[in-house]
Amino acid sequence: MMDAFALDLTLRLAREWATANDPAFGRYFDLSPVDRLWIVNATDADLAEVSAIPTSILFVNVGELSDSYTENFRTPSPSVAAISQILGAVADDLKTRGRVARINWGINSEEKADWLTKSNMRDRMMLADQGRVTFSARAPFSKIQVGIPDSHVRIANVMRILSGGRRSE
Repeated sequence: MMDAFALDLTLRLAREWATANDPAFGRYFDLSPVDRLWIVNATDADLAEVSAIPTSILFVNVGELSDSYTENFRTPSPSVAAISQILGAVADDLKTRGRVARINWGINSEEKADWLTKSNMRDRMMLADQGRVTFSARAPFSKIQVGIPDSHVRIANVMRILSGGRRSE
């Protein structure tokens, strides 16, 4: 079973971004207008239900740090701090569950998963500050059924999510 903390936090940040149209978070989410509308209208119970599915409804698209990034310390913005915390939770999940976590988060590059597990908080903050990480929908949110505790529905949702189209990197 997937640790739902990072996914729940990410979905709530996506809802905050979609509702407030906050550009500070906009660079981290690649959602279609239909998915954005779904997440705006989703209740807390809907988000909790989607987070409880044993895989992530979101892909984590991890980029690479720019070599030209300055190493001067600066206080991170709230959006950079939040995204780096999510990346830390994803890294912990990757350390704990390895390949299963890579499948759950849609990280198909072993090198990127390895970098994320070996990264420290500063590295993750720099990655977020450069905008080199995005979260995109794995399957349309509107096709995922929520609010039904039936195990057959959960399995159907997992299969729908896992068969979702992958975006090219």
